Amino acid sequence: METPYRQPISPTQTRLGWIGTGIMGAPMASRLISAGYSLIIYTRTQSKALSLQSLGARIVNSPRVVAQHSDVVFTMVGNSKDVRSVVLESNGILSGLNPGGVIVDMTSSHPALARVIFSAARAKGCWSVDAPVSGADAGAREGTLAIFAGGDPDIVSWLKPLFDIMGRVTYMGEAGCGQSCKLANQITGSAVLVGLSEGLVFAERAGLDLKQFLDAVRGGAAGSKLMELFGEKMIERDFRPGGFAEYLVKDLGMALDMLEEGTEDERVTALPGAALTKQLFAGMVANGDAKLGLQGLITVIERINGKFTGTKLPAKIKKMVSQTDSATRESVIVVMDANRNKGMVDVVDWALKHVVRPKDTVIVVGVLADIRKKNSSCFPINMGINIYGILEKLEFSSGHPEAKPRELGEEIERKREQCQANLQPFYRRCKRNEVKLEVKLAAGLCPNEITLKEAENSNTRWIVLDSHLKEHKLYIYWHVGCNVAVMKGKDVATLMLSRASKPDSSPASCETADDETCPDNQPLNDQKNGDQNPVEEGESSIPPPPKGPCWYPLQWRAGFPRHFSLSEIEVITNGFADTIYGKEYYEGVLQNTHVIVKSFEDDERFWSMLAILLRLRHRNVMNIVGYCCTRTNRLLIHDYPSLGNIEMNLQCVTSASNLSWTTRWYTAIEIGCSLRYLHEECPDGPIVHQSVCSTNIFYAHGYSAMLGNFITAKSLKDVPCNGKSTVK
Repeated sequence: METPYRQPISPTQTRLGWIGTGIMGAPMASRLISAGYSLIIYTRTQSKALSLQSLGARIVNSPRVVAQHSDVVFTMVGNSKDVRSVVLESNGILSGLNPGGVIVDMTSSHPALARVIFSAARAKGCWSVDAPVSGADAGAREGTLAIFAGGDPDIVSWLKPLFDIMGRVTYMGEAGCGQSCKLANQITGSAVLVGLSEGLVFAERAGLDLKQFLDAVRGGAAGSKLMELFGEKMIERDFRPGGFAEYLVKDLGMALDMLEEGTEDERVTALPGAALTKQLFAGMVANGDAKLGLQGLITVIERINGKFTGTKLPAKIKKMVSQTDSATRESVIVVMDANRNKGMVDVVDWALKHVVRPKDTVIVVGVLADIRKKNSSCFPINMGINIYGILEKLEFSSGHPEAKPRELGEEIERKREQCQANLQPFYRRCKRNEVKLEVKLAAGLCPNEITLKEAENSNTRWIVLDSHLKEHKLYIYWHVGCNVAVMKGKDVATLMLSRASKPDSSPASCETADDETCPDNQPLNDQKNGDQNPVEEGESSIPPPPKGPCWYPLQWRAGFPRHFSLSEIEVITNGFADTIYGKEYYEGVLQNTHVIVKSFEDDERFWSMLAILLRLRHRNVMNIVGYCCTRTNRLLIHDYPSLGNIEMNLQCVTSASNLSWTTRWYTAIEIGCSLRYLHEECPDGPIVHQSVCSTNIFYAHGYSAMLGNFITAKSLKDVPCNGKSTVK
């Protein structure tokens, strides 16, 4: 195998890149991160990668940058056109991949394209493997995908530890054979879905109980994995996608196109069943159901049999289509104090002028803080009210069961009427630009809670906060991956740009990574000449991150943590010249970033701590950048905690005054998150820190809290079950 990476693949040695974070890509990438690998990610819609970013993935702005910092780059995108774009174009993977690097395309694309990519990669001294998958989103989440690999057998064998995290790999042959196997899989599976759909329609017409019918046949010759996956979903009318119907039409089309292209021996292959199946699924697309799951095929069979009259699908199916369409839109979330009528108008007006694009979704969240104070016993209700095209929802936090919605009736009705009157002028403005406007009244919910909930459930590009909610901006900014704006006055806002954005991104234009979603790249300013209202930048209470690589923590960059030689440590620390906090700590610089190097005694506790730290990856844990172990030295490298620990900050009057009660509250929340991760979410089992105190809680940039000093930590899986454990 002509690759420089002769050592086996491992989380500490192998740098991984990932492109594509859709229904399949996101859970597959998440499994790699959970296994301890560091990922660098490119996605056209950054909000889809927020969950991966929270796990430690680094987001960059092009496939080329991903390739420059990766040994293996995975692609999981929409179709052959997307694959060609991210791999072969001027800013694609091959333009940045180092010799010996490997491209793994897991998209279902054309076998001929797989061979083209393989040839192009070999011409550059790199490798490529086509490895499409089968198993839907459930298989992606659970790591049970069937993976069909084509390419060099040695490369496929070398990649097996990564494939094993996602499912079971089968080597199919030379380049393109993996894609050919996937197409054959699609032909087989789609035919089974046709039979399953027709069987259910016939059983219903015959008066059979459909669930009893499935139970009866699943154990016989008609039973199949697809029946287990989709049978009950068809009965329950659950058409949420695990894979889009339009993608199966694409795959079947590729298979049939290959037959029309012919073969060298001029033999003709006829696939009448595949051609018919393609037409049936194409019927789903024609009916407007392209974004439904494959189980939606039953609606086509039902239409043929006259179950539905007219051209409209049932409301439940249409609702699912609408939900899928909403998931593909980008969102701007506007959060304000619903008690301030003028403030509500100003913040929505600013958002529409400066950051909302055509075809966006604007989610206006009105926080009813006074109701929360007066009624601490609200229970969950969700009332949807359609007011002239504006969707209004009332949400309440949980409490005593005896409370009833009517207890809040008068005040809620008054607030609802105010929202309707204040926001009605914006409806026509949004309708002209195909912007979907949703309004939610939130009572009994913390602004942080409701904002993060909405950001998680939508493709959020901007969050705009009312000036009365500015005390929440720090928490929100450090828990989302999008841009945040805080109103300072009429038509003036403080901007906090996404940490994943380019340094020169403009708030009033599309980010370059997402330009394809907005052809005209214009905010919704109705004034033809443009009202040049001032927009202030850089006035947040936290220091703006320095531009360039020195701001991004080393612990989250590709290639870390890793082993360092003693000579490398001496260069980093200038010969151990700069001591801090005592003789065991040394200050240094690595890749233009300040680091701290700590020396340890050679004892069992050090080796136990190193084994634990190599498995941890969490934003509120002081993860290691690297380590050095020689005959006489035991050293760990961390990103420099620029703001010290809690103890240091509290002992200094000036520093203590900067620790507002809000900051201290969020410190407790973030350390609680780190402890939950250690106790419940570690891949290799629970870890107990045993020394959570002010000395061991450090502040990084922006007062983001991190739990450090794991010298006394214990992994519970390593503790003998004899009742004599010292873990407390």
